[in-house]
Amino acid sequence: MCLLLVTNKGFAQEDKDKTDFSKTDSTSYALFLDANWLELKKLGNIMLHNGMDYPYLRARLGTAYFYLNNYTESIKHFAKALEMNPYDQYSSLMHHYALKAIMRHTEAGSAWNRMTAPTQRQAEHKKKFRLLELHADAGYIFRGATEGISQTGLTGKDSIYGEEQLYQSGFFSDAGLRFQLWPSISFYAGIQMIQPEVDNRFVFNRSWPVTDTIISSGGFDSYFYRLEKEAVDTLYKHKIRQQSFYGQLNFSPTANWRITASLHLMQVTRPYTEAQFLELFWSDTAWINTNTGEVSMIEAPIGQYSFLNKQEKFTDWSAGTEIRYHHRILTGDAGFFLTENSREKTFQLQAGLMVMPFGNLNFYTHSRLALLQSRNDQEIVIKQTAGGRLAGPLWIEASVTAGKAGRFSDQAAYLVFNSPEGPALRTEFICTYLIGENLQLSLRHHYQLSDHLYYSFDAESGTLKNNNYHIHSQTITGGIKWIF
Repeated sequence: MCLLLVTNKGFAQEDKDKTDFSKTDSTSYALFLDANWLELKKLGNIMLHNGMDYPYLRARLGTAYFYLNNYTESIKHFAKALEMNPYDQYSSLMHHYALKAIMRHTEAGSAWNRMTAPTQRQAEHKKKFRLLELHADAGYIFRGATEGISQTGLTGKDSIYGEEQLYQSGFFSDAGLRFQLWPSISFYAGIQMIQPEVDNRFVFNRSWPVTDTIISSGGFDSYFYRLEKEAVDTLYKHKIRQQSFYGQLNFSPTANWRITASLHLMQVTRPYTEAQFLELFWSDTAWINTNTGEVSMIEAPIGQYSFLNKQEKFTDWSAGTEIRYHHRILTGDAGFFLTENSREKTFQLQAGLMVMPFGNLNFYTHSRLALLQSRNDQEIVIKQTAGGRLAGPLWIEASVTAGKAGRFSDQAAYLVFNSPEGPALRTEFICTYLIGENLQLSLRHHYQLSDHLYYSFDAESGTLKNNNYHIHSQTITGGIKWIF
């Protein structure tokens, strides 16, 4: 009798559970049909909390989050629905669209690869080669301290000799295109042209002897001399030619991973002027015997600078790999790069974290830490970025880079700092505006605080000593992009 009561009670609980499931499932489906996404999200999460987990519920929750613009949660639920039912055509499509909504294009291509053929046709995603976007940019660099420091500052405490290289303001341009090789593989190719004018500046003291007095006494005329000096400040103007090619390959083996391999080649033709110190000998009359006509000469060393124009050609480069892993609102990345700059190699190891707190690109942050190791130095560079949608089709992004970034490879080596003026602080502000679905306009402003090197002759050691002072520069860049 007792066993029968327990059994009946178990059947009653099972019937109640079935009734509750049927009721909540019907309610969630009704909310789905009514497009009541907020209530569907609330009910769906309660159902999951109570242990109700099945493909249709995940698909409905994924849809609710999609239309609430929380794409990372949408991706999570559609991925779970596909784990339970890999042939769910609806979840496959929506999973693909949610990935594309947050610019994970190769990841969306990886999801497309796993669709059935009928679902792939519905996704309207071409399988083979196609052009994705084309862009062109032009900018002007406003450099500070283009005339250098004072003569006394350049020659240092001994006021003998000093030299520096001054980069002038000027234009630059770049262009590139991105295309799809396979749904989960894309490739970007770009070129850049920059021809900065550079002044080699030399400040030195030029001296020469002149007759001071002639004293006649006892049949002799004695000649006395003094050194005349003048400070010489001279410039030799040159134009550096730099042509860059950049290639980046992106591959996503799954919807959670992206692997990036990149290569940046910079062919540089650099004319320059080199100073040479020559030790010459000066001689003139010391005295004359007025009775016999005998003449005695004086001889002394005297220094003089000569300048020789030279030119060198070399190829700077940076190559490396970066791996990204997406998990809901977080994207972690890690990578390494090897850079050769003016024949000096630098190894860069970096890691970063991107956060989309609202599950979309309306607001995001990205933090990155990089360790740079060269033969003689080790530096740490930190970069912090934040951006999002300001209003409608207007987007903004701001970033700050701090640290001695003289050989830093940024944006997967798209931007390589190969100037002798090593940046100590760099800020960037980007504003983009989307016109329709295809045309994007952009305006960028860069500010850079750099350590500018100069060299002064040190009399005590008999060598050139390097020093530095801060210079400020700003860059304005306008760009246009066509999205196919």
